[in-house]
This record gives sequence, structure tokens and C-alpha cells, in this order.
Amino acid sequence: MKAPKYERRELLSKAIALATEELDAPIDRLEVRAREIQCWSGGTSVAMAYDYSQGVTIDRSTGRIQTLPGSGCWEVTLIRKAATRGFVARLLARFR
Repeated sequence: MKAPKYERRELLSKAIALATEELDAPIDRLEVRAREIQCWSGGTSVAMAYDYSQGVTIDRSTGRIQTLPGSGCWEVTLIRKAATRGFVARLLARFR
């Protein structure tokens, strides 16, 4: 297990890489909430969920699951693809 500041750095690095790939532009703003990271590039945003995945092993003699220290890593998953605020406003204006 790394120090918390290094864990956060690893998480943000993965999130920025995924957001940059999805937005196809540099990140202007980043917001971290409980279990969610949102990134913006201009008026376009993308949302991602994150979680810490810990490696485990099964003790066959007792059938218990044991965690493997130092085997965990951050997982970042896209939950809302790139959406432009202007696009939604124009779409809603058509139906008024």
C-alpha cells in the first residue's frame, strides 16, 4: 500500500488519461466526488466512476478469502460519455 498522496496521484492519472482520450482535447477542469470524477474540456464533459480493486487469495484449508497486501490498483470506468451543454439546450429548444 502506498501513501495516500501517491494513491490519489495514480487515480487522477488514470482518470485524466481516460477523459483526454474520450474528449479528444486537453482537460480544463476536474472535479472529484465520492465515487465519481468529472472532467471538462470547454463546454464538453465526461463522468467516470472509480474504485480500488484489491487482489485476493483463497485459503483452501479454511475456505477464507484473504487480501494480498500491495496488490490493489485503481479502476476508472466511463459512466457518462462526452456531452456538450450546448447540444442539450439546442435539442430542448426544438421541442418548445
